[in-house]
Amino acid sequence: MATMITVRTLGDLFTGNAAQVAAHIKALAWARPLTKSNPPTGNDCLPKASVPSSGKAPQSGAIAVFSGEIAEDQVVSGLGIASDTVDDGADAQRALSAAVRVARDRGTAETREVGAQAAFRLAIQLEDAGNVDASERSLQDAVVLGRSSRTRVGLETAARAAYNLGVSLDDRGKAEEARKAWKSCKSSGRASKSPAGQAVAAEAAFCLGLSLAKIGKAEAAYLAWRDAKTLGRASGTQAGQEAGAKAALNAGLSLNRVGKTEEARQAWRDAATLGRVSETPVGQEAGAKAAFNLGLDLHRLGKTEEALLDWREAVALGRASGTPAGQQAGARAALKLGLLLSDASRSGEAREAYRESITLGQACGTDAGLEAASRSGSHLNEVPQQGSPG
Repeated sequence: MATMITVRTLGDLFTGNAAQVAAHIKALAWARPLTKSNPPTGNDCLPKASVPSSGKAPQSGAIAVFSGEIAEDQVVSGLGIASDTVDDGADAQRALSAAVRVARDRGTAETREVGAQAAFRLAIQLEDAGNVDASERSLQDAVVLGRSSRTRVGLETAARAAYNLGVSLDDRGKAEEARKAWKSCKSSGRASKSPAGQAVAAEAAFCLGLSLAKIGKAEAAYLAWRDAKTLGRASGTQAGQEAGAKAALNAGLSLNRVGKTEEARQAWRDAATLGRVSETPVGQEAGAKAAFNLGLDLHRLGKTEEALLDWREAVALGRASGTPAGQQAGARAALKLGLLLSDASRSGEAREAYRESITLGQACGTDAGLEAASRSGSHLNEVPQQGSPG
């Protein structure tokens, strides 16, 4: 039976940065009209998702004031969404509730699709008003209507609603129910075959993995992270690739801890690639951590040149991320580079690596980053001034 390797990796699970993006994502839900020219953006780890675009533009002024039931044709044309002509308040909530009721009563796919969007918007309004129980019920309506519509936008809306439902339940300590919601999100997002649907499904799979890891179900967590990586890559979106990078980093850590080092290295390669192509700070941070871990393992195996390449990538990704954790990974990788290059008498490259470590370590301001910067400064003074790269 394989044993766990003893190299020191960045061993904590990647848990995302919800606080930085939650307010922005919430603003998206009402600030943007449902039109083809103004599609929704992606979402990060554990924020709330925004409503997708159906391509149906609401008619200006049609529901400025709620006035009774909304007919089916009004729901289908998007008038019941109350997105642009009614302020957040009681009138909007009544209009949205009416749209949901019509969608339940009329069984057409198109009506259910728009009803799902209405339910999703209503859930956001209810949450903003502090009515969490009613918000969760409205999210459940959005999931049911979106899934039963079987349309691309309906399934995408169901995925986003299920994702938000999972976040809400998890925040309230209902972890098992949250996991069920994230599983539903994965199913709907995958079935939508849309980039945005697959992206939110990737994020749900990442969160599902974290939840499963928390209760000691390592194998199930790994499978969830593997799904997140696959869905994120398939989405082709920045948000999906970022989720895939975070998940692949965690999958590598999970595999490494049970001695599956070859599989762990592949997971870290995937994380570095997805983090790089995501071009997001969080994705690049995850990629930097993965590339650092990969370099450690390759160096342990005596694959020096490969380790150098991966540590160089960790430095580049950590610098590009601009996040403290990403810069820390870059600083540690640059220190490793300097030591390896010094041993190879490549003095010029070693000095450059040490200087990079000092810059990144001081910029991140973390204990580990500052330690790497301090050690790099000491080694820098020991590198001969003369010499050329070998």
